[in-house]
Amino acid sequence: MRRIALSSLQGEAILAKGIATPQGTLIVREGTPLTPPVVEKLRAMNITHVIIEEPGTDHIQVVEPLTSRTYWLLREVSRNLVKAVQGGKGFPTALSRLQRAIPSLVEETLQSPPFVLYPLAGDLEDLFAVRAINSACLAVYTGKARFTHAELQALALAAFLQDLGLFRLDPHLLRKALAEGHALSEDPSLRPHVEASSRLIQENLLVSAYAKKIVAQHHERWDGSGYPHGVSGEEIHPLARWMAIVDSYLSQILRVEGAILPHEGLEWLFAGAGFLYHPEMVMAFRDRVPLYPPGTEVKLSSGEIGIIAGPGSLPFRPQVTVIRDAEGAPLPPRQVDLSSELQLMIVEVH
Repeated sequence: MRRIALSSLQGEAILAKGIATPQGTLIVREGTPLTPPVVEKLRAMNITHVIIEEPGTDHIQVVEPLTSRTYWLLREVSRNLVKAVQGGKGFPTALSRLQRAIPSLVEETLQSPPFVLYPLAGDLEDLFAVRAINSACLAVYTGKARFTHAELQALALAAFLQDLGLFRLDPHLLRKALAEGHALSEDPSLRPHVEASSRLIQENLLVSAYAKKIVAQHHERWDGSGYPHGVSGEEIHPLARWMAIVDSYLSQILRVEGAILPHEGLEWLFAGAGFLYHPEMVMAFRDRVPLYPPGTEVKLSSGEIGIIAGPGSLPFRPQVTVIRDAEGAPLPPRQVDLSSELQLMIVEVH
């Protein structure tokens, strides 16, 4: 299997994983040829990536944390939440729908093996939704051995609420934050979004105290250099410390442009361990984060394109099934273990 952008399809391909609406109705069934009319139908529904069959990769399973139905439901709910913030009405109803969807996200993520992240795409509302879904799933997956079920639900909910205040900022700043990732830039003009997010939920009795604390403190830093209040150390709630790590990592590796490689994002976190981030939590995150899960498409230093087939002896040097040459022409599938073939390295993640 291989996940590919619809814009990168060359000729017809066969869909390896069906796509469903939030109501559970199949849009396109597994095994459907991706003809031009089918591709246009998917694009019209803001679907940008699909999982297709690829010769020589039958042994690779592309795993996403959520079922298609839950993913599209959360994407729709997120967009409605944003519209309510922008329109100034309907927020309690939109928030209630989000809260009802969170248990499915948590349960499905807890049962998932190492998974690929959802790619960023679409308009500002979609960028927000996909970032929130990735943040929620990664926070739950990496934190499941550390936090209670109620705490995991709070992490998932807070992932959708913590950046809603961005939609109260100038549109230029909003695009910058969503497309480039804002956790590491520490741009002072973006800082008001935290308190704006907190104000949206502070009077809502259905939002847990845990989730409110995460929203309020996810940009605080261990040494007191964060914002909005500059609290430090044990003053920062443990769940907010965890979300700070997840949010910072994703803001490095998940950008429309300028994204760095997953293992480089982890190295960046380690550079901040002990002053920006709780050191023991950074190590715990390292042990859980799926850097290069099976199904991830990568480019090697040779120019060849491959699919991650499984882990190697080193987390950042996995096994790869090479499928295309540097010009994009198909190759007979070849297995490469980057743990032993040290002359090769991953240079891009697609």
